[in-house]
Amino acid sequence: MSETMDNTQKESLLKTLMPVIVLTIICAISGSALAALKIGTAEQIEIQLMANVQAPALKSMFPAASNDPVADRKKFNLEGGGVITVFPVYENKQLTSVALEGIGQGYGGDLGIMVGFNLSNDTMRNVGITIFKETPGIGSKINTGRYLKQFGGKSSAALRSDGGEIDGVSGATVSSKGSIMAVQNALELFKTVKPEIEKAWPAQM
Repeated sequence: MSETMDNTQKESLLKTLMPVIVLTIICAISGSALAALKIGTAEQIEIQLMANVQAPALKSMFPAASNDPVADRKKFNLEGGGVITVFPVYENKQLTSVALEGIGQGYGGDLGIMVGFNLSNDTMRNVGITIFKETPGIGSKINTGRYLKQFGGKSSAALRSDGGEIDGVSGATVSSKGSIMAVQNALELFKTVKPEIEKAWPAQM
């Protein structure tokens, strides 16, 4: 009789626990599926960003590049966490420059600027806009050759009103400061990864 009751209790316990076990298995499977989906989606998003944002900016910045900077890009880990993508630029099969993106805070939100650096003297060679949400007709004036060309040949970025050499856009103080913030961010990232950059790609193709 005791053995019969024990079996009954076991069956009752199993019936009680079965929904929990099934739910746990479903959650584990769902979690794995979502993680895989997230990874796959992140890769697709990165591919789209490279094709539609970074690639056009790099092409306009380095029309004489003899390589594909996007295809030859590499990622570098930053101290304290984070990853930065660096794009190498070869001209006449010589590694002359690298480019990386800095982020600032503009009037309309994040403001992204791709900054190209001369490897021979660590100065900025040129810049290009990658993320832009500024007000048309006002803040949008920072996305012009006249404004962006000011950064060429410089090793630092500051508005003239703050003691620097960059003329801000009249009436667009927030956008101007946001662009400076983005370029300064790129400058700091470049200084951080420069030792690794010199080891990452050969000097000649």
